[in-house]
Amino acid sequence: MGKGIFPQMSTPEIINALAGWSISVNPEQLKSPTPDFVEGVYCACLQQVTGLSHESLRDPVQNALNSSQAEDKVCIVYSTRSTNSN
Repeated sequence: MGKGIFPQMSTPEIINALAGWSISVNPEQLKSPTPDFVEGVYCACLQQVTGLSHESLRDPVQNALNSSQAEDKVCIVYSTRSTNSN
């Protein structure tokens, strides 16, 4: 095995490996993947390995993003007030 933690695989090997998990892909999708294709394969692999589905993660991810954005707003307001008080 070369550098990294993943073995080098040919396109047919990748297609066969994914087919083993009932994930159908073709060589063109692997050669020029779209963001939607990558997300679909990622989600399918995530579900195979962890049992978690894209749907089960949607709400927790959105809640985390909303919380992060709220914290960013608080930091901006605090930073602006600190700068203006000088």
